[in-house]
Amino acid sequence: MSFTAVNPKVVNFGGNRVGLEQDTLPIADSQTWKVGEFGIFSGGELTVAGSGAIPTHIFRNTRTVAENSTEVTVDRLEVGTQLEMYCSAAVGVANLAISYDLVVAANKHAVNLSATADAEFKVVRLAADYEPERNATADNPGKCIVEIQKLV
Repeated sequence: MSFTAVNPKVVNFGGNRVGLEQDTLPIADSQTWKVGEFGIFSGGELTVAGSGAIPTHIFRNTRTVAENSTEVTVDRLEVGTQLEMYCSAAVGVANLAISYDLVVAANKHAVNLSATADAEFKVVRLAADYEPERNATADNPGKCIVEIQKLV
């Protein structure tokens, strides 16, 4: 079965947390994003994360028109937060407990099964196991639950 990948969604806050902390941060000029995309807060402003980046936040809403000099409310990611994410390829048992990087293409943020340099997303569960009626290990892109291992 073939799926169109969507952006990550939080499925477990990690530890004993009951939610993610919200931050209202200044956004860099000319940024647009879709709900679920990752952001990086660095140098006093938030930008949309690109491939290979280590994200710090996740966007709560969509902005399709670039604006300058504004602030945006985002959720702060924490080590241990679990996300349901699509992958850059089919994901299977061989990927469990291995940590991978971020890849971004066409406003879709996914697990890059070909890169482990930053290793921020550890695969902890396969969609083929928790939702077998809708997913198979042969699906490309594959879907899984990952746990954030590190932040900037």
